[in-house]
Amino acid sequence: MDKELLHRFFDGRATFEEELRIRRWLETSEAHRKIFFHERKLFDALLLHADFERMNAVGRRSARWKNTARWVAGAAAIVLLALSVGFYVMNRPTPDEATNSIFVPQGQCVRLTLSDGTGVWLNSKTSMTYPQDFRSSGRRMVHVDGEAYFEVTPDSNRPFVVMTRRGKIEVLGTKFYVSAYGNGDFETSLMEGSVKVSAPEAQLILKPHHKAVLTGDGRLMSKRISDMDAYRWREGLYCFRNLPLAEVLKQFERYYDVRFILRKNLESHNTLSGKFRLVDGVEYALRVLQRDIDFTFRRSEEAEIIYIE
Repeated sequence: MDKELLHRFFDGRATFEEELRIRRWLETSEAHRKIFFHERKLFDALLLHADFERMNAVGRRSARWKNTARWVAGAAAIVLLALSVGFYVMNRPTPDEATNSIFVPQGQCVRLTLSDGTGVWLNSKTSMTYPQDFRSSGRRMVHVDGEAYFEVTPDSNRPFVVMTRRGKIEVLGTKFYVSAYGNGDFETSLMEGSVKVSAPEAQLILKPHHKAVLTGDGRLMSKRISDMDAYRWREGLYCFRNLPLAEVLKQFERYYDVRFILRKNLESHNTLSGKFRLVDGVEYALRVLQRDIDFTFRRSEEAEIIYIE
């Protein structure tokens, strides 16, 4: 696959036929997917470092590119890329299709605006399917697998519904988070307004600054949110409090597109608390953790594996 074509796709300048060609190419082999994400990282590195000379050298002179680069350079602590460059569109619809499907690769976070004006932030390794236009439906519904934040445009005639594998959230106009990766945990955290959270065996109405957590026996429990920093991933920050090292590393895998292999038993160590700017990188975060835990780490660049020893 021609690299310039991939870069036009990342920059939002590829034609529909070119995007269709890229999608078909991706589906043919895992090797093509690795090439795609490698070029994606190089492209994002240019953007994050605001390397204008190199951008000009390869002919990327569009006003949107320059505006985005200046914005990122002025907010280096935030790794939140615009819709046109921040995610991999797995299935761009053909003209007769009614929905879009989006997948956010590891290490990225994106923002988009739906047709009704609702703002959505999608975290790393999150997918969402949503209608191109809500006007053709009696209600607004999206399907999410992963972690997302919604600022829903009020519409008393059409509720906004977020569907996940383990439950759903119904709102009229509000701000809330949902975390529902695969078949794992299901959690909804409400910032403003009111939402009804439903699971196969239970439902409840959430109050602001409370979260609904699905228990192992299928019950929904309402808990007051004690740490608002945990929701700052959309600002480019990873914040955690009183987590074991294994859980912290699990989150690092999601945000930094790496895999950890522990060659040392660290389970007996106390829990950790911290706050990192995602733009600082995983090696910086690990060096900070070394102040509290005795370990060394070694990285294999080819396989994107970090050995903890």
